[in-house]
Amino acid sequence: MMRTGSRKNPSYTCMTSCMTEVYPCPTERIAQADLLEIIQKNMQEQVKYAVDSSQIWEERQRHIENQEVLERDNSEKNFVC
Repeated sequence: MMRTGSRKNPSYTCMTSCMTEVYPCPTERIAQADLLEIIQKNMQEQVKYAVDSSQIWEERQRHIENQEVLERDNSEKNFVC
């Protein structure tokens, strides 16, 4: 839980420690610009991981499909009437 500060120099203060001691948080104010920068960097990293995961999945699917084609071709070659 966060509380906003001044409008001239927007900042946030963590209020979680007021509700529970299980999740301690820093007591200093965090400038809005700094917080937005951290969020943006985090989102960029998440997008990069999502793209990487998607590419890995697609490559794996292509590999599986190629294996199936090879197995089918081999079984057709070995088929004797």
